[in-house]
Formats: sequence, C-alpha cells, structure tokens
Amino acid sequence: GGSKGAWSALLRRYLQSLPRAREAAAGPGGDSAALTALLAGLRAALAGPGGAAIRSHLASPEANGEAYVQVISLLNGEYGDARVRELVVLDVLSTLRSLLAESEDAASAFGRDVGYETLNAALRTAWGDAPASRTLLARVLQLAVDADFPEDGRDPAAGAVIRNPGALPVITSLLRGRGGWTAKAIGSDQATLRTWILDVFARLLGDSVASRAAADQADLLGELLEWFADAARDDEGQRDENVPDSRVEREGDDDTAGSGSSDDSTSARIAVCIGSCALHSLSARNFRTVFR
Repeated sequence: GGSKGAWSALLRRYLQSLPRAREAAAGPGGDSAALTALLAGLRAALAGPGGAAIRSHLASPEANGEAYVQVISLLNGEYGDARVRELVVLDVLSTLRSLLAESEDAASAFGRDVGYETLNAALRTAWGDAPASRTLLARVLQLAVDADFPEDGRDPAAGAVIRNPGALPVITSLLRGRGGWTAKAIGSDQATLRTWILDVFARLLGDSVASRAAADQADLLGELLEWFADAARDDEGQRDENVPDSRVEREGDDDTAGSGSSDDSTSARIAVCIGSCALHSLSARNFRTVFR
C-alpha cells in the first residue's frame, strides 16, 4: 500500500526531472551530462532485479504512459549542438528499448499512449537534415528485435526475432527518405546502409515465423512492394544511363547484356524480403481470416 505509493511517486519524480535536464542540454552551453546520467540511471534500474516490476508499472493504465511521453518528449528539445542532438536521439532509442524490453504489455502500452508514428516524426525532427547514420539505424533495429545488435553492419545474432513490429516502418522511412527523412545522401554510404538493412531483413524474415508474423502486423509487405516499384525504376534508370558503354563492350554478347550486377541491386534484395513476407502475408490461413 503506502510503500508502493511512495515508490511510484518517486518514480514519477524521477521521470519529471527529465524535462529540466532537457532544458540544460538544449541551453547555450549544450550540457547534456544530467540528461545522459538520468537516462542511464533509468536503463540501469530497468536492467536490474526490480526491472520487470518497474516496466510493468510504467505500462499499467494508472501510469498513463508518462514514462513513454517524457522520454519521447526529449526529442522535442531545441538542441543547438549537433553532437548533443545525436547523443540525445541515440540515448532515447536505447531507453525506449529498455522500457519495452521483453514485455508485450509495455510494447502495446507504448503503441497506445505514444505510437510509432509519433516516434518517427519526433526522431526525424530531432535528427534534423542529416541522412540516417548506421548507428541510428542499428538503434531502431535493436528496438525492433529487442536485442543487442552489432552497430558495425554485421548480422544480428542467430535467433534474433522481430518483436516490436511498429519499429519497422520507422526503419523503412529512414532508408527511403520518406516522412520528411533526408534521402539526399544516396551516395555510397546510404546505399551501403540500405544493403545492410535489407540483408538483415532478409535473414530475420527467412529465419523465423515469428518475424514474418511481426512483419505482417506492420504491413511490411505493402511497404516493400511500394519500395520495390520505386527501386526497380531507379535500377532501370541506372541501367539506361549505362547502356551506351555496355553495348560497346558487349557487342554480339546478347545473353549477358544488361545482366551486370542486377542480383546486387536494391530491387533484387527487396524482392527476397517480399518473398519471405509473402510466405506469411499471402498464406491461405490469412485469406480464410480475411474472407470469413
């Protein structure tokens, strides 16, 4: 009774100190030390022995989504310093993952009280005009699979499964430059990131029924089909630009003309993911549900 009330009041006070720390980080000095410390403390508490109790309390109706709102609100700070801004965005994503870790209740409470569309919009505003970095994508992926994930572009550990489907559209809009995200850096970096993420998606979707079911929940198939159409057009455009050279080099060699490295193209990679999604999303079981 009383002690639980005191504990939840203390937790609220902790969360309510976040906006003050945000002001300090957004101030002229750009001092993010307090904010970093408070978020690290919250993550440590969530990872500790009482973490599950904190997580389930914060997901309960009585907590009113305050933890999620306070943490996501940090993305609305007017951080003048780009370094501070990046730090805050990455810290918020790690903290959100801790808040939702291994808890379907927490994930659905977050979806209800804040939502992934709000997260995507807030992330985009906070990140600014810079294209998505590998670390940013890795953090959103960690949120999607609810597991540690190499941030250096390697594959996730075996057994990784998509657990928070709401994070998937955030990843695709980051990569496609949708929803206000900058796609202007479609230089080699951005292309490398796309390749990496699509290969990871292909592996997650190919390896696990649970991942395919999660992808279905997020309508990943619809998103991928749209992306495929765009990417195929882009690939076609690139091939057209290269046509004069390839004709000169390959005269009389019709079989190989235009094949180039099409298997490495973005559209080919997307198609692999589409094939895996179709396994689940177009299955007879789903059609029975739809037409019942």
